[in-house]
Amino acid sequence: MGVHCLTGRRGSGKTTRCVETIRKLLGTGAPILFLVPEQDTVEAEMHLAGALNLSVFWNLEVLSLKRLAQRIGRGDVPEGLKDKTIFSLDM
Repeated sequence: MGVHCLTGRRGSGKTTRCVETIRKLLGTGAPILFLVPEQDTVEAEMHLAGALNLSVFWNLEVLSLKRLAQRIGRGDVPEGLKDKTIFSLDM
């Protein structure tokens, strides 16, 4: 599915749209990374668990950008990012 960035004002339905998209992707078995601000990771996990009626996240990870950068720096690239180009600068 690639990398998607969703922006918008507070209350514009960003979270609802993310939950709907994640719900569709969960059945495919594809790895899903949900990036949120660092202070919101626990709240996002709890919200997703409730909204999706999940007790375990098998192919879904909620990460902050800082945590993602730390993992990549250690060589622990999340499954959904292996062999992918996230940013490409054509010069």
